[in-house]
Amino acid sequence: MRRTLIIIAATLLATNSAWAQRKPVVPMSAISEKGRLAGKKLVLYTLRQLDLDKGQCQQARGLIESTIDAEPEADISLEQVYSLMQQMQEAKTAGDKKREAEITQQLRALGKSNTDNLDEFFENLSAILKDEQIITLKDVRARLQRNPSGAVRPVDVFREVEKLGLNEEQKQTVAEFKQKLAEAMRQKKDVKDKDRFQLMNSLLVKTMALLNPDQREKFDRALARLRPDLAYRMRVFTTEEEEKFRDTKKQRKTQAYEE
Repeated sequence: MRRTLIIIAATLLATNSAWAQRKPVVPMSAISEKGRLAGKKLVLYTLRQLDLDKGQCQQARGLIESTIDAEPEADISLEQVYSLMQQMQEAKTAGDKKREAEITQQLRALGKSNTDNLDEFFENLSAILKDEQIITLKDVRARLQRNPSGAVRPVDVFREVEKLGLNEEQKQTVAEFKQKLAEAMRQKKDVKDKDRFQLMNSLLVKTMALLNPDQREKFDRALARLRPDLAYRMRVFTTEEEEKFRDTKKQRKTQAYEE
């Protein structure tokens, strides 16, 4: 299976475009399906998809402060969960059924608190959104139900590309990409993150090369919205803007150190 994925990735990557020199397009943290988005990070990730205007951003931050930040216990602490799971194991080993039941209730309460808090936030958020943003919000939340990690998948790439007004030649090429990937996935047994990483970046490089400059910029921005590794901020950058942002941060750190 892994050999098949490598061959598919190599086929997708075969291009003379300058984009082939820019790899990886996304880091491992953008495609890894380990873990899940939760709490404030999930909220910020979702807001990135909505193209909020300045006023909406301010209102959204206010909702975060009043609904999410105001009740820190609503975000599930991993340390808290690990501690309870350890206690659960100890109770099972000791045959303490009563303690097992108590811990089970505590775990359920954590999950319910988190869910209720998020539901309240998104219900309040909907009141400040435009109709098309509400539709997008529903789509994003449905996607996160299917893919709790938020990891960028090939299906996400194809969905965004198909929004770009492709010409017939581009549509045919994208259809060929889909067919190659489908053939590889039909043989799927166990795809490791490193295989997924290579396959995804090969697909992205080839996709970028297929698009014209205007389409590429739109796709680049759409991809940036979907990246869970960038979920800590609401502002969306293209690849070029992201590089400039990081370079500026490095320069400021260097200047501060020298001073």
